[in-house]
Amino acid sequence: MIEQWIIKPVETQYVIQFKEPLNKIGEITGMAICADRAEIKGKYLILYKKDSVVYFCPIKRIDSFYAREV
Repeated sequence: MIEQWIIKPVETQYVIQFKEPLNKIGEITGMAICADRAEIKGKYLILYKKDSVVYFCPIKRIDSFYAREV
């Protein structure tokens, strides 16, 4: 008998923590966005999925930023 392995495609999730909450109540302090790639162009962080922009944010608003595979 031959063993079979099922391999699921891996997605990259970018996790962003902001310096200040995004809403007036203070609930949204970070977010996770699935994207194919991230670029820093000038003063902005841009996340892309299939060559389309899925998120655009000024770097000065970001406290921390990292990628993880899910």
